[in-house]
Amino acid sequence: MDRGEEPPTMDLIVNPVLGMKLCFHHDLEAPPGTRLRIEYWVRPGGAREMVAHFHPRLRESFQVLSGEGNYRLGREILPVVAGQTVELPAGVPHIHPWNTGSQELHFIQTIHSPEPALEAMERVETIFSSLGAMAREGKVNRQGLPRNPLHAAVMIQGLHPESYLEGLPVGLQTVLVGALARLGKLLGYRLSYP
Repeated sequence: MDRGEEPPTMDLIVNPVLGMKLCFHHDLEAPPGTRLRIEYWVRPGGAREMVAHFHPRLRESFQVLSGEGNYRLGREILPVVAGQTVELPAGVPHIHPWNTGSQELHFIQTIHSPEPALEAMERVETIFSSLGAMAREGKVNRQGLPRNPLHAAVMIQGLHPESYLEGLPVGLQTVLVGALARLGKLLGYRLSYP
């Protein structure tokens, strides 16, 4: 997609709480489940509340097509501008780019897996789509997570073992989030929404 073009309308996920639109591009050039591309359009001031997280095995890159913003890598907040590609290594806590400019921030995220993780890539798409639908209905908090903690646990567990929240040891997170997610599933909460 060229800079300045409107986002595609097919399969576009709109998240008004985080102030962004996104769509998934399945990379047919890579072995299935090893690379996923997500294209974002973030309004000025948007996406700032995203949750800090890390990926034990996955690495990510962000190619900025237009606009400007910041991202967090470890404890550092760094600028990102059009024409720049940012690499986020596996295992380092981070927050994806948010818009700090007066124009829309447009970038492509590429998730790289060292081995096929097709099911995990599909869960990411389901979760982002569900969170967008929930945001449009006012069912998420400022960070874009479900307001109901049991539903949030189901969503967070859906990202394990590829992604974990920053701040809690992985073992504790696995046990705590796992227990809450099991209860949430018993009460009918799912990754897909509605």
